[in-house]
Amino acid sequence: LKTLELDASDFFNKIYLQFSNDDKDEMVAPFTLLLNMLHKDIAKSTPATFPIYACEILNLYASKEDLAVILLNYSQPKSIDVGLEYANTLLGAILSISVLPKVINGSYVFFQDPLDQASNASIEGVLWTNTNRIFQDMHTLILNLLKCSRDVRVRMLTWLGNYLKANVDRGKLWNTHIPDFNPSNFNTVSDGFMINCTIVLLRLCHPFCLNINDGKVLKVDPTYCAVPNEDCLARDIHLLDMFKETCLIPHESENESRPT
Repeated sequence: LKTLELDASDFFNKIYLQFSNDDKDEMVAPFTLLLNMLHKDIAKSTPATFPIYACEILNLYASKEDLAVILLNYSQPKSIDVGLEYANTLLGAILSISVLPKVINGSYVFFQDPLDQASNASIEGVLWTNTNRIFQDMHTLILNLLKCSRDVRVRMLTWLGNYLKANVDRGKLWNTHIPDFNPSNFNTVSDGFMINCTIVLLRLCHPFCLNINDGKVLKVDPTYCAVPNEDCLARDIHLLDMFKETCLIPHESENESRPT
């Protein structure tokens, strides 16, 4: 298997080098076509049938700046302000892989018979193993994109920031209490998507929290939350509207300016 992986990686790199030696604009169409094929395979999969090769190929994209740009351009939603559109992208298709339904009021694929304990125990083991692997693969992919180059990092952070902003309604209490009557539920991503993305983001935060004595967490400036939207770009902040959120500690006066 390792030999096959090396051969596949070597073959991919040789194809990339062939295109990169020519006109780089010509590589957009064929490498986008490959992403489209992967997207279709991922979109119809479940945690039990997720194609292992998909993230391996996508990590090859993440290792080359021009291919990473093609990947992120392909993964842009049709409308950045509609939360549900992020689930229809390639990155969103991976984050939507869950035991939970991919859409509101969707059907459950697993554990339909709670009394069949023997079958459920067998399925549960497979799902835990596969889901953990998908989490790790998705974390590795996003981390590689963040480390690829300055431009790719900004594009990846912008995608994450826009996704969170477009799905902000998922954090409102009425979303939980009356889900079937909340119109935002039909315009936002699924519970599975939100949980998966949260897990990936937590894994990205892990190095900052692993050892409190190394001081890494002190590199995080908590006042970024108060930066107004018009100043976010200059300060390398990609999550907008944070300054509108309620502060944990109230200000002494309404006229007091918040430190940023």
